Amino acid sequence: MNYVIEGKPLSVNNTKAAVNVRGKIRMITTAKARTWKKAAAWSLRSQRGTIPTIAGPCTLTIRVFLPTAAGDVDNYLKAILDALQDAKVFANDRQVQGIQATKAKDKDRPRVEIEVHEKATKAQA
Repeated sequence: MNYVIEGKPLSVNNTKAAVNVRGKIRMITTAKARTWKKAAAWSLRSQRGTIPTIAGPCTLTIRVFLPTAAGDVDNYLKAILDALQDAKVFANDRQVQGIQATKAKDKDRPRVEIEVHEKATKAQA
């Protein structure tokens, strides 16, 4: 199955903020991260439709298109995996056995393109 998340993806560098809670420093998820993850999961769910959640192992091909060439491709993977899990594309991101990820520049249409490849299990073969 193929999916597209439109817009600039969320980098792991923008997901947490340190806050002081009763004298202790706590790391919380930023509002920007919560907003992106919610929108990405909604988009993925709408593209998934009635396709069942993958219960077994899978691999992913992820192409990240950014407005500039800056940023490391691996910084985007965690948020993408979380969004795929939240959208119930797969039950748990522990099922992902391999990821092929690339990064490219697209100033006019930043996005993430995702191919999910379900691996055949012995029961399916």
